[in-house]
Amino acid sequence: MKTKNLLLTFIIFLLGIEATSQSRNSRTLEIRSYETFFVGPENELDLDTLIMHNNSILRFDPAKPGKLVARLAIIGRKCKITAKGADGEEGNNFTPGEDGRNGGTLDVFLNFKSLGWLIIDIRGGDGGNGANGISGLKGKPSKTETRSYIDAKGKLQTTTIVQLGDPGSDGTDATRGGSGGSGGQLKLTYDSKLFTPTFNQSKKKAQSVNILYAGGVKGKDGTPGKGGMGSKDGTVKYTPTQASNTGHIEIKRADVTSK
Repeated sequence: MKTKNLLLTFIIFLLGIEATSQSRNSRTLEIRSYETFFVGPENELDLDTLIMHNNSILRFDPAKPGKLVARLAIIGRKCKITAKGADGEEGNNFTPGEDGRNGGTLDVFLNFKSLGWLIIDIRGGDGGNGANGISGLKGKPSKTETRSYIDAKGKLQTTTIVQLGDPGSDGTDATRGGSGGSGGQLKLTYDSKLFTPTFNQSKKKAQSVNILYAGGVKGKDGTPGKGGMGSKDGTVKYTPTQASNTGHIEIKRADVTSK
């Protein structure tokens, strides 16, 4: 009896290895609703079938060129293919806001069997906000007060009392916001025998693709600290940053010959 149980366990173990192997070598990728699939270190996918359920995400590394081939694409609603650059971290008292990362470069081929609403995002990341300065001590002015009193001989006397004030201190400097990252590059080739998709017309319209490729927004400069009495206000450290650049997109239908 024990021998049969061991044999059955071994067979199940072998079947498990085979199933895992088949899964890893599969040319079909299915991403379930609200799941995110991160493309591996090669940043490329060559698929027979891509299935994206509603609200699923396919994420490429924006730091290196990405490539996607899906010979059959079944896309649900509010799905996203993204190589968006990361947003910059906020600065502190010593450093400016971090610059946003540039959007990635994607080369995509999709043969649509069905299409709900797809977003392709290659925007640059937003710059991180700069740090605020700290206001200095307010300080208080010196105060002079005249007081009257009767001395030991019964005569009226006056005296002047000076109360020394506290000096104010300078406000500390703020740091600038980081630059926005530039939008990425997208080359999209698509095929669709059953319908004609629309591009960048309506986010919630069926059979539509919305491509986001703007540069990131510059982070806000911090607010300098206010100086106290007789002291200086802080300033914003570092020179202003430059605006980010908009990305570039190229869209071509595979079954239409370019002239």
